[in-house]
Amino acid sequence: MVDLHSTTSTSATPAPINCLVYIGLPSNPQFTGPQSLDALAAHIFKSSGPSGENREYLYMLEEALRALGREVGVSVGEVDEHVSDLAGRVRVIESREREGKGP
Repeated sequence: MVDLHSTTSTSATPAPINCLVYIGLPSNPQFTGPQSLDALAAHIFKSSGPSGENREYLYMLEEALRALGREVGVSVGEVDEHVSDLAGRVRVIESREREGKGP
């Protein structure tokens, strides 16, 4: 994981960033438990919520991480390898579906 808040100047102190963090606990009825990345990608591909498809959330997260990485000069894989890998797996499933080959 890359420290996105490190600076090249020791005199510069970054401004605080407010954020909201969601932690999925096993007590949540939608918690799927441990699973392979391929199974997780398949679950994300087919799932949606009130605001849209879960794969779109994943793609937007990947793009947001990519944009943050560009700001500090690293690739999205260096920022979060898990998100990058998962998004790639979902894209493979999506491509197979478009070609009529199924997941």
